Amino acid sequence: MLYFILGFLSGILVALVGVDISSRGNLCLDVTEPDSPYLFVEISRGTMNDILNSKYVVFRVTRR
Repeated sequence: MLYFILGFLSGILVALVGVDISSRGNLCLDVTEPDSPYLFVEISRGTMNDILNSKYVVFRVTRR
């Protein structure tokens, strides 16, 4: 049972680190306007061409 718990926790840790490494930037939500939220993309790694040529892209979502 101990090995199962250690394997489970290490799998979660590896997944979180993998998502952190593969994220390309931030997706910011501006919810100050009553009409609808505005979305802004902040690219921190790579270029726009890298993002356009990727099949999947990972962003962190933040609220302003």
